[in-house]
Amino acid sequence: MPSPGVPRIDHVTRHPAIQRIYLEVSNAQGDRNTIMCGAGAPAMPRSPSIVPHQIDHDTYLVLNDFGRLGRAWCETDEEGSDRKTLIRRLLDDHYSHPVRIVAFNTSEGWSRDVTTDIADELRRRFVEYDEVPRSVLEFVETAMRH
Repeated sequence: MPSPGVPRIDHVTRHPAIQRIYLEVSNAQGDRNTIMCGAGAPAMPRSPSIVPHQIDHDTYLVLNDFGRLGRAWCETDEEGSDRKTLIRRLLDDHYSHPVRIVAFNTSEGWSRDVTTDIADELRRRFVEYDEVPRSVLEFVETAMRH
């Protein structure tokens, strides 16, 4: 029996061609949703530390809105937590509805909201792409209004 407010995983599908995993989840009210996870990162039996092992490594995390299931910080592997990979994953439509992005560097002792900075960089890079995912267009539009 799932705890109140915690989604229940109903089905897991692995899509090997694009190295993504899809979770079909539902909550206590019966609301169902599909969540895309990972980019080929192996499943781990326990949660890894979010503190990077590299010295002087800026780490970027995405807060994604999963609709009725709420918002959550998306997991990422250590190699995929840099700015370049974040931008690529956003433009590859890795996140269904990104709403906030934070960056931190534990060795330098700082953290900050970089939502507007990332949205601005994405906007400048639109000309490089034939098609920009709707999730990115909505993210940029929302971030630029705030």
